[in-house]
Amino acid sequence: MSIARGILKGFIGQAVDTKIAEDKRLADLTDRISETYLNTTLPNFLEKENELKNRYNTVAAKDETLAKFGLAKGLYETKAGYETLLNADQPFIDKLKSANINFGDYDYSSGAITRSMNFNERNKKTQDSLINNQFGKNTVDFMIKAPVPEGVQPSTFDTSTVPSMSELGLLESTGADGFAAKPQFRLRLNDTVQSAFSNVGLDGQFYMKEGNLITQFDEATRNKGILTQELVTQRFTPEIAANAGYSQVATQVANEIKGLEASTSKFKTDTDTLFQSKNYSSGKIGANNDVTYQDFLKANDGLLRAYTDGSIAYKRFIREKFNALTPSEQGYYSFFERFEKEVDAEEM
Repeated sequence: MSIARGILKGFIGQAVDTKIAEDKRLADLTDRISETYLNTTLPNFLEKENELKNRYNTVAAKDETLAKFGLAKGLYETKAGYETLLNADQPFIDKLKSANINFGDYDYSSGAITRSMNFNERNKKTQDSLINNQFGKNTVDFMIKAPVPEGVQPSTFDTSTVPSMSELGLLESTGADGFAAKPQFRLRLNDTVQSAFSNVGLDGQFYMKEGNLITQFDEATRNKGILTQELVTQRFTPEIAANAGYSQVATQVANEIKGLEASTSKFKTDTDTLFQSKNYSSGKIGANNDVTYQDFLKANDGLLRAYTDGSIAYKRFIREKFNALTPSEQGYYSFFERFEKEVDAEEM
């Protein structure tokens, strides 16, 4: 009996020691997460919001429709996008207004509410830990949470309905110096974009009008067209345009689009096969199952790495191939949503 008690006491003692060590490890981890949140995550978010607000107000002083368009298309997020808005001339603004986009109550403040609420939701566990262990509830709103603007409501405006600059016939400016300022630059750019469109199977979905390239993508090819346009305009620099071999940009972009299309389709087929072989659930049920979700990540590791670094157009192109653009109780929409939230949380 005494031997049994001794063994039992040893097991209990070992379990207690393990519990103490685990509690200490968890406490240390919580402290590090809280420290990172207060010193990096929250300040970075507030700094980006302040920069966005200042940029928006600067452009709004020039023209409110232009400012809202820039907000809807994410142009304030990059220096190049912001400069496009700053350099927009009156013909640019007039053409934008002629599209008659009804932004309604959509502006910086209505968007800030959503961004702050999403930020606070993503970081709720850390905020709760700080409230319970370090701060009182009376200090939480102005010390550890992203402020939510008062006096306005979140906008219901759907930014995905706003046409791209290419669809509006407004190609991004590539600068005002040297070859970029010459008419030949625009002619060569238009030639290159048209060639790229043709190479990826978009014949008949664009035309020229008064020297501007106008696109008219159908629903099935819209994301492909926007991504193709984006890659060409990014890579068609004045230096390349002035070179006799400028047309190679169209071939390079077309090959990249075709390669991405083929590889994404292959990833989708392989994922379908994986889910069928293991009898995995799709939709929210599958995405909320850690085993299923981790296997989804492993099966698409290479694609998701490219997805993470890609632009909005790049991501929409990939998600379209997975039939994951719109919310659905089936398929992979919820998997991509969970993945994006986790990536955002890591970057904050």
